[in-house]
This record gives sequence, structure tokens and C-alpha cells, in this order.
Amino acid sequence: MSPESARRTWAPLRLGLTQEGPRPAAATLAPRPGVGIVMGATGSGKSLAAMAVAEEFLLQGLPVVAVDPTGQWRGFGKRLKRRDLRGLYRKFGMKRPQRFPARVVPVEDPDQEMDMGAAPGSITVLSGPGLRPGEVDRLVARLADHYQRAPPPGGLVVFEEVHRVSPRYGGERGLEALGRLAREAETRGFLLLLVSQLISDLPPEALRSPALHLQMYVKVPEEVERAGRLLGVPSRLVTGLAPGEGLLKTGTASAVRIAVRPPFHEPHGERKG
Repeated sequence: MSPESARRTWAPLRLGLTQEGPRPAAATLAPRPGVGIVMGATGSGKSLAAMAVAEEFLLQGLPVVAVDPTGQWRGFGKRLKRRDLRGLYRKFGMKRPQRFPARVVPVEDPDQEMDMGAAPGSITVLSGPGLRPGEVDRLVARLADHYQRAPPPGGLVVFEEVHRVSPRYGGERGLEALGRLAREAETRGFLLLLVSQLISDLPPEALRSPALHLQMYVKVPEEVERAGRLLGVPSRLVTGLAPGEGLLKTGTASAVRIAVRPPFHEPHGERKG
């Protein structure tokens, strides 16, 4: 699938409600192929925000792959049961939870044989919560190289916890491989979504005109300033975010403050991140 056909396929994604103006309005994202980043501190809601993006792709019948070193993404095959999250449905105009076609591949060895593909309208979760840091680095490098050669047509590829392959965690090959994949995403017609704590943990290629940037709360001063510059907003707007809120910027549009909707599925072993 060419980038042009992918653009025709992708309808706006409903991620939540805007927090600006006299009344909340639907916060929609008109995606384009390329790189998206979802950033935030532990407890900010960045993983749930990334899952909302994935659900929107699935609702459009598109393939999704999630590389999940923590095990948070294994619940897409189950309807949401958590009462605290279901209690938010009315606010966001959501009716009922739902499950999605999901295939979870347990990864115990980064070099093991595995089916890395995803069918249209389904998610494949490559889950390795038991992997050590060096093994996560090897797995990410392997998968990034694979999706550079064979991305899901017109779909979404998510790499969760990207900071685990950064130099501060001893990463070597993973970050470089993600950089190569980031360079190819737009021309290959898919969205690469990188989820991490710090912008400084990302490959430089991911920060060159990202297709979307969803910034959740962060408190590291240098990171606050970095996020403000990338979004084109005062730093105080970043530090003023509550859990579950983010600043959403797409392309050259101005950043808007949004409240991210709750998930339809049950986040498996969901941590506060």
C-alpha cells in the first residue's frame, strides 16, 4: 500500500476531548504516515493514550503491531472491567466496552522464531516482560529491522518503553534500528508510534517533523523545556497537565490540550504509566 492510499484509508482518530474553549469538543487526530511520539512520566497516562491510538486503528479495520517489553498491551482481547475507567464513558460519549481481535506472542528469547505480522483489524502483541535490558535491546533491533522490510500495510507499529533501549539502560543496537525505521515510515505508508518517558531517549530521526506528538505530564526540568520547544508552547503548559491530560500537536498545527479517553479494552497488568 502506498502512502497515498494509506492516507485515504485513515479516518480521523477520536482520542478524547479538548480542554480549551468554553465547551469540551471531540479531540480528533487526522493521521498521516510517519512517526508519532507519546511522551510522559510514569503515572501520566502515556500508555493508555498510546492504546487509544491503537484502538482507533483497529476500529478502522487496520493492522496493529505492538512491541511490549512490560506486558501492558496483552488485554486487547478482553472488554474493559475497571469501574474507575468505565465511569468516564459518559463524559467522553462512549457507550460500552469491547474486545478486539488480538494475538499475544510471548517472547522469552529475542532470537526465537515468531510470527511478527498482523491481520487487518487485529493487533499482534509481542510481549516480553521477562526480558533483561540487553535482550530488550536485541529484540527491538530485530523487530525494527523486520518492519523496515515488511511493515503492516497502512497500519500502526507501536514500540512501548523506548527508553529501555536508550544508552542510559545500556542500549546499543535498538535505538539505531528505530532510527532507520523512522526514516522509512512515511514513504512506506504506516505510522510508527514511539512511547517513552523522555524525548532525549528517542532517536533523532523521530524528532524531525513528527506526524503527531502527544505530550503527557513530565517533571524533569530539561525535559519540560525540550517538550515546550518541540510543541511550540510555554513550558508551564507541560507542567500544568494532570494525569490523563496531554498536549496534542499534529504536523504544523498548534498544540491543543486534551483529556484522553479511557480504553474500550482491559489494559492487562496496566502500570501507572
